Amino acid sequence: MNKIILSSYSTGKTDEIKEILDAAEAFEVLTCTEGIDKAASIAQNEHYDLLIFSLDDIPENSYVCIMQLQMACPDVSVLAYGTTLQYTGFLSKFLGEKVNQLEKPIDAEKVIKTVSRALNLSKDVAKALKKKIDISSLSTDTRPMILLIDDNAVLLRSMKSVLEDRYRISVASSGASGLRQMKKKKPDLILLDYEMPEMDGKAVLEKIRADKDFKDTKVLFLTSISDTGKVRAVMNLK
Repeated sequence: MNKIILSSYSTGKTDEIKEILDAAEAFEVLTCTEGIDKAASIAQNEHYDLLIFSLDDIPENSYVCIMQLQMACPDVSVLAYGTTLQYTGFLSKFLGEKVNQLEKPIDAEKVIKTVSRALNLSKDVAKALKKKIDISSLSTDTRPMILLIDDNAVLLRSMKSVLEDRYRISVASSGASGLRQMKKKKPDLILLDYEMPEMDGKAVLEKIRADKDFKDTKVLFLTSISDTGKVRAVMNLK
């Protein structure tokens, strides 16, 4: 049975990961809230197979502990748990061997897939573990859902990386795609670009307001448009 240690400097940061790993019933999982220094020491002295640390609260002066662990125990895999923005910032300052990411927000499939890869488990084993987990028994993600609709791929990625730590994010690169996404899972808020080809933001909002299930959904326009007539037109649609 593989041994996994979860590290953070405060409680609750890695609870979702532990719940998923415990449900798989294939790992020995320990949570350490005394920081990466303590977790790295435990991983080294007690022969753990994998260290997962939270990027939410790790101080830069603790990066050296990860590098020391990598040098002393090259067989111990390391995963950084956080958003893409946090992970990119970490990599820009980390000088050790490559550390892979367990990307936020998480779900059971993502955790099992990423952990299985870090532990070099076979595809058959990973598949069996995913089947074993009863998704309905796990805590549901209660964070508000935001739907981002914008035809600019760079802006979509930027907004997603900024928001995904605190919100569930769904993205769409066109108005039509956004309307389809909206029906799969009702968003709490829609961030909507005005200037898009084929169906602009106003047309998208008109369709949203015409749908009885979504007529009261909050919509926030992201635009540089200053045309008074266009602004009034969408304001009238609430």
